[in-house]
Amino acid sequence: MLRAQGNLPAALESFRAALAIREQLAKADPGNTESQRNLCVSRNKIGDVLAAQGDPQGALENFRASLAIAERMAKADPGSAEWQRDLANANVMIGAVHLRQKEEAKAMDAFQRALDIYGEMIRRNPDDEQARLFSAVPLWGIGTLMGNRGGKELEEALAILKPRAETDKLDANKLESIPEIEKQIASLKKGWRK
Repeated sequence: MLRAQGNLPAALESFRAALAIREQLAKADPGNTESQRNLCVSRNKIGDVLAAQGDPQGALENFRASLAIAERMAKADPGSAEWQRDLANANVMIGAVHLRQKEEAKAMDAFQRALDIYGEMIRRNPDDEQARLFSAVPLWGIGTLMGNRGGKELEEALAILKPRAETDKLDANKLESIPEIEKQIASLKKGWRK
């Protein structure tokens, strides 16, 4: 709630307090997957706030901690779609920070890892709408990084998002991404016509 209201310092304080409690719970029962997932989510929330505050190193530290948890848990339970999503999401968050930092090779690597994970999830379960929807984000990142050669990826991301927007199945962030992607595609098409 505090994050949504734009009160980043209070949100960060709240998320760090929650993390401290969740670390104690996870330490008391390291095999408890719910406790591990809560740690993963807490690290992502802290990383998100730090990224918004302009602290890319702090954000990366937390996203990487989330990634390490997700990797460990996904290895222990490779069939878990939840851990695979968390693994992909951590890679997307890492890719986004690297993209903002203009570290294009690192961003591309993280986005590609996320896209590969979503692709494998869809291959295993073609009806996994959540994996298909979430795959639009790394596609957008890859398309952005590819510049003039990223039209295919941008078109794929848009093809995933637009039909879901028409049925009110998108959160605000994904809904807001549609005009941005359309703008990128229009810019590319303008360049193709020259």
